Amino acid sequence: MLPWAAAEPVPLSPDGPAEASAEPAKPAEPAAPEAPPPALPLAHLPASGDVEGWVKAKATEIKGEDRGRPLYHFELWLDPPEDVKQRLAAVAYDFDTPAVMPQSQISSEQKTGFRVSVGGLACADKITVTLKFKDGQSQQVAVDGCRLLG
Repeated sequence: MLPWAAAEPVPLSPDGPAEASAEPAKPAEPAAPEAPPPALPLAHLPASGDVEGWVKAKATEIKGEDRGRPLYHFELWLDPPEDVKQRLAAVAYDFDTPAVMPQSQISSEQKTGFRVSVGGLACADKITVTLKFKDGQSQQVAVDGCRLLG
């Protein structure tokens, strides 16, 4: 005898399997929807032009006799007003050129102005700076890295 030959059928109801002597199941009452937690008011994001003015940079040429082309050490940081600095959790920098490595950096070090260091053969035409605020908001601003370095 095969195992499924000894199986007994189970009566089905619209709610699924039930015992033959069981009463029909009552429909479940919908749970009362929970009210969402009160939302904290979101702070005003700074103007893009203001953010562009806060981004600072410095380039240092790394000299070496064995190099055919100069190599640069770039430092970028943010110099926002103190009230904005206190609201920031992190700043991310994304470089649009493979001539700068690493191409993405993020800093959560408020005391350094969210400073990052990268190496490169040339400046990046476009650097996307993403401000990440403690309240969950974020803001992206594109800056010209070559103009920033003068």
